[in-house]
Amino acid sequence: MKIEFQLKSYKNVDPFGSTSCDKSLNYYALSDAYISLNLGEHKLLEYSDEFKTKNSMNDSRVDYYFVQILMDILEVLENTKHTVPKELESYLMNSDDLSDFTESLSVWLDGEWDEEEYDTLFTPASEWLYSRQLDLGYLKYAPEIYLIRSNSDFDSDLGF
Repeated sequence: MKIEFQLKSYKNVDPFGSTSCDKSLNYYALSDAYISLNLGEHKLLEYSDEFKTKNSMNDSRVDYYFVQILMDILEVLENTKHTVPKELESYLMNSDDLSDFTESLSVWLDGEWDEEEYDTLFTPASEWLYSRQLDLGYLKYAPEIYLIRSNSDFDSDLGF
């Protein structure tokens, strides 16, 4: 994964603060940037030309704070130290199967289950998966990106 970014000029960065007395340009504000992620052949966090035109955007990359996205990536990478067990690798490394898995977690909660199953099966399975999801909830129309380390070579099947 390669993070491409272009920091905005400090002249174009809005200071933080509610009044003119307490406005400041801290490191977080100064990390305001245009950002995209390159993953093999896939570019993530980029808007289509159609979306750009419709929303009068100059840049196709996401406009957000670089430091926030970097912190989120580093948090997820901490959870990917260990590879996926061989028994689960083929299942989780396929985007359709991964979607089925996340859907089954939701369906299972809506259906019949007991507290013991919830504590012993659902909670560990969902925590394992969602601790590897890049939290981009602060972006509009953000993709669901999971960073899962496998024993195999890089697989760029993202289901697009």
